[in-house]
Amino acid sequence: MNKHRLLPACALLAAAAFGLSACTGGSTPAASSTGAAPASTSPSASSAAPSTSAEASTSASATEATASTPASETSSSSAGTAAASKIEEKKASSETITDEVLGDKIKVTGIANGFQGTGTWATPPGGTTYVAVKYTVTAGTKYYNSTSCSNLLLKTDAATSKATSITTSVKADMSEQKLTPFDSPEPGKTAEGYCVYYVKAPTDTNLTLVYYRLGLQASGKTYPKVEDEYKIKVG
Repeated sequence: MNKHRLLPACALLAAAAFGLSACTGGSTPAASSTGAAPASTSPSASSAAPSTSAEASTSASATEATASTPASETSSSSAGTAAASKIEEKKASSETITDEVLGDKIKVTGIANGFQGTGTWATPPGGTTYVAVKYTVTAGTKYYNSTSCSNLLLKTDAATSKATSITTSVKADMSEQKLTPFDSPEPGKTAEGYCVYYVKAPTDTNLTLVYYRLGLQASGKTYPKVEDEYKIKVG
């Protein structure tokens, strides 16, 4: 079976503090893209021979898995050294999520409180609080790109909006505080790590994971976007 790699289409959305990185495709046939991202979030999609789709006008292309190395999250870490902080890690769990199209399996394995950013992220915006969620993800084998922090949103019962991860912006601070940033696994591999969010009034009982993937189109088939909620149990 040939593995394919999707370099997802991206559109700049005017949501505060969230964005899609521009991508370029390979030389194999292009896949069209349709669909919509939620107004308050803009995660990048993990997909391959199928193309991802965003509400803005976009395009995507698929390349053979052997053509190049997998796309990775680019880190633009905060300036300076993170202030000393006491990280409190707790065991947590969720229902195992299975993306029936991509074959990825995702589950929550822990949370951490007490993260401290630097520079722009020294203080959580708008009176929110930083929360880090630990995930274990096993990538499917059919397609190249797999789940990233951008697909994993977080919300609390205290707010209706969903928070996207700021992990790419605070990787250096996370590493200094012994929180391993989550990076997408290669096909058939398993990866574990944290994604950092800022949310309103988080507690051990009001956290909900939202798995978000844009709609996919390939081989004459259209797959709808996925936006499902999974309660996080702490302890």
